[in-house]
Amino acid sequence: MSRHLALPSALVALSLTIGTAGAQEIPSPYRYMEKGQEVSLYAGIVDTDPGRFEFGPDDQQWLGARYSVVVSNAFSLEGMAGTSFGPRSVVNPARDEGDRIVDEAEVRLILIEARLQFALTGRRTWHGFQPFGFVGGGISFDTLGDQDEDFLLEERDRYEYGTRFTGTFGGGMRYAFSQRWMARLDAGLLLYKLAYPDGWRDLDRGFEGVPEDEWVSGKTVSLGLAWRF
Repeated sequence: MSRHLALPSALVALSLTIGTAGAQEIPSPYRYMEKGQEVSLYAGIVDTDPGRFEFGPDDQQWLGARYSVVVSNAFSLEGMAGTSFGPRSVVNPARDEGDRIVDEAEVRLILIEARLQFALTGRRTWHGFQPFGFVGGGISFDTLGDQDEDFLLEERDRYEYGTRFTGTFGGGMRYAFSQRWMARLDAGLLLYKLAYPDGWRDLDRGFEGVPEDEWVSGKTVSLGLAWRF
């Protein structure tokens, strides 16, 4: 009886061994990210809305740094500081519509934000990729102030960016080269209020129903290099 059972038993044992070996050779597409903190540098663009009368900041270049820390499996807190710079039109409300742009000046903004980030794959990457979404807010302010071109206008007609509260939301993708080094792509929408100078609400100039400020947005895209520790 033992001789009759020997061959089937050997075949079963061999098949189990082959099956176990085969299962061990199939790599998982998911990789756990052991490091929970991240610093990154980024560069990008901000496609901005200059507002109804087009005197706000125009398209900007954007540079900055971020720091984030994992607070749970999928959620991270992130702080960022950056600067954007580019042109803005100097617009004279005393002139006829279509002939109001008299010059161009520069704007250089500092943006400081805090964000809550959600990773769709948790603290893992899938084939090296980790998609995420984010929402946040902060402040921004202009570091240049009035420039020579602004003095072509009356004081009440001059636009000043001042200090603005901002809101943002969007998403992005990380790609892990290793446990420490990652590339990162972010895309989002930046929201803030554009303040109207008093001269743009002058009824004698025909400006009716012009508010003190309006919400505008900027589409942001950036590419960065991150180091985790």
